[in-house]
Amino acid sequence: ILPVAAGLEGLDSERNRVKVVFPTVSQLLQYRKSMALSAPEVVALSTLGFDCVEEKDNLVVLIAPSPDDEDGLKFMNKLLRPDDPEKQLRQPFVVLNYHMCPVTGLPTTFEVAYHL
Repeated sequence: ILPVAAGLEGLDSERNRVKVVFPTVSQLLQYRKSMALSAPEVVALSTLGFDCVEEKDNLVVLIAPSPDDEDGLKFMNKLLRPDDPEKQLRQPFVVLNYHMCPVTGLPTTFEVAYHL
């Protein structure tokens, strides 16, 4: 996150913010405790289940919920394929899946950039 924030901080733009969307509030709070960066104009944080993506976000990094977290998967699917077409994500997004099994049932296909 820090190199991305440093690169975006100097840009003269209305949309130069990275939004990191966590599956749970506890994970967001854990991130806030461990990171020294507090620059919401460059890196904004949110959780699934709320209006987590805003128009001024330039890139959305979505932390995938646990494969057995049914509510988290439901909220993630709703974010990726909303009922209202007006709320469709227009920003590029990255799904970061740190779990050892793939997330199933996603409403879209992805290009895998890295797989451990």
